[in-house]
Amino acid sequence: MIDRALVFFVFALVSITCLLALGAFQLAAAPPSFTKPILVGLSFMTLVIFILLKNVKKDQHQNFVLYYLLSIFGKFVIASIAVFVILQQDASSSNTNVVLFMISYVTFTIFEVIALLLVKRAKS
Repeated sequence: MIDRALVFFVFALVSITCLLALGAFQLAAAPPSFTKPILVGLSFMTLVIFILLKNVKKDQHQNFVLYYLLSIFGKFVIASIAVFVILQQDASSSNTNVVLFMISYVTFTIFEVIALLLVKRAKS
């Protein structure tokens, strides 16, 4: 059976990723040099977190909160390492890369929270 919530989530995630890429290339005077790795990495992390948290049982609220806090911590650590690597690899265009990273991070996190709330509300 096809999981409709997952199909919708992936479609919306790809759409948001494409919009962020389009915005990065259209709005920036010099497009960020790490656009693809930033967007693909954050999209993948968002998808994995959504799949893991979507499958937490309805009666395991404590586990859901624990897993979500752990996912935020893990995502933050990975994001910090990624920003550090970006700064080391391409210092000349670090501003545009970091701005794209932060906008993408916030956008994907907000999308993830909204999607999880909608899925959990639909299960109730």
